[in-house]
Amino acid sequence: MNNPILSVDTLQRHEKGGEGAVADEAPKSPAGISGKSLALVSGAFFLVYLLLSARRHAANLTTGYDLGIFTQIVRSYAELSAPYSHLKGPDYNTLGDHFHPILALLAPVYRVFPSSYTLLVCQAALVAFSIVPLMKWAGEVRGRKFAYWVGISYGASWGIAALIFFDFHEVAFAVPLLSLSLCAAGRGNWRTAALWSLPLVLVKEDLGLTVAAIGVYVAWKGPR
Repeated sequence: MNNPILSVDTLQRHEKGGEGAVADEAPKSPAGISGKSLALVSGAFFLVYLLLSARRHAANLTTGYDLGIFTQIVRSYAELSAPYSHLKGPDYNTLGDHFHPILALLAPVYRVFPSSYTLLVCQAALVAFSIVPLMKWAGEVRGRKFAYWVGISYGASWGIAALIFFDFHEVAFAVPLLSLSLCAAGRGNWRTAALWSLPLVLVKEDLGLTVAAIGVYVAWKGPR
């Protein structure tokens, strides 16, 4: 005997063991964002950062403090010597002023392209790359449109703009490291978050406090 209360759709779902109902009710995960989109946004900001920095340098708006000092430091590393800066003083070892041995990573590039522009290019690349982890995480959580919003608003934020307009500074290395560490923490990848934060102690001496803060957060939120 036919039951008028049951619809055809209901009968079909019962025949499939209720799988259709479960599938319909399951929340859809965000589609995320493609690598092409990540490269597009990051690459666009890289060009903007580089253009602004290069134009300032070409217009003689950069100074010895700090672009000149850091150029001398990286040149010293490229020559396989201690990081001296004669702008700070005769045979002045800058590690006695600030602890930033991570600058040695720029030495191979500077050896091939010995110019202050090399530092500006590297800074633009470091800051632009920091957009990628944030956009990727945002895409995983809220979808492609939200990822674009996060990437563009972050890339054009005042703090990032202030860094780009301040010649060159070693804290440019901290930007992608913090981005990678905090995004890993947001996903609950506590070990990865801790590992990405550790190199911050090589960027500048006071960033040890930032590493400690991340460590406290990981210990608080991470697995016991």
